[in-house]
Amino acid sequence: VLITGSSGNDGLEGVSYIPYKDIVGVWTVCHGHTGKDIMLGKTYTKAECKALLNKDLATVARQINPYIKV
Repeated sequence: VLITGSSGNDGLEGVSYIPYKDIVGVWTVCHGHTGKDIMLGKTYTKAECKALLNKDLATVARQINPYIKV
């Protein structure tokens, strides 16, 4: 699967370099990353946000690739 849009310019969620609670109370940072690895009080860099996004996209790709037939 080819996943594009990792530049953060997808117009969907935006980017926040500081963790915040989303509308349902889940801690979120960067391009919508959630998880126990978020460090509260930390200001993330652009490079760290890109790395988290790539990690999240790779996780999704592993989950959906078995169902894609080309």
